[in-house]
Amino acid sequence: MRNTSLSFFLFSLISFSANAQCKEIEDIKKLNDALLKLEMRKDTSALSNIIADDVIYINPQGAELGKNEIMSIIANPRRIYKSIRIDKIVDARMIGDIGVVVSEISIARVLNGVSSYIKMSVMDSFEKRKGKWLLIASHNSLLFAR
Repeated sequence: MRNTSLSFFLFSLISFSANAQCKEIEDIKKLNDALLKLEMRKDTSALSNIIADDVIYINPQGAELGKNEIMSIIANPRRIYKSIRIDKIVDARMIGDIGVVVSEISIARVLNGVSSYIKMSVMDSFEKRKGKWLLIASHNSLLFAR
C-alpha cells in the first residue's frame, strides 16, 4: 500500500510540474507575440514594462543594444512598420526560471522612405522577476531582406 501511495504522490507531483511548465511556456509565447504587436504600434511605454533594464539585445548586424537604444530605434518616426508577424515558433521551452522562445518573424517596414521586407530568426529569453515575465535577452539573425 505504501508503494502505491508513494507512486501516486510522485505521479501527481510530476503531472503538476509538467502542467505548470506548459502554462509558463504558453505565457512566454503570448508575451513574445505581444512584444511584436507593441513594437508595431510603437508603444514604447508598454514595451518598457516588458523589457528588462539590463536586457542584452543583439541586432541582425551583430551589434549589442541596450534598452534605451532599442526604444529610440522603435520610436524613430522615420521607421514605419506595415506588419510584424510570427511565421512560426521553432521552439519554446523552460530552462529553470528562464523561458526561451525561438521563432521566425517577418517584418514589412518603411525606413527613411525605403520599403523593405525582412525575415529573421529570433531567440528571445524571458525571466520571471518578482512574479512578472521580462525580456532579458534577444538575438536576431537576418534570414533575408528585400
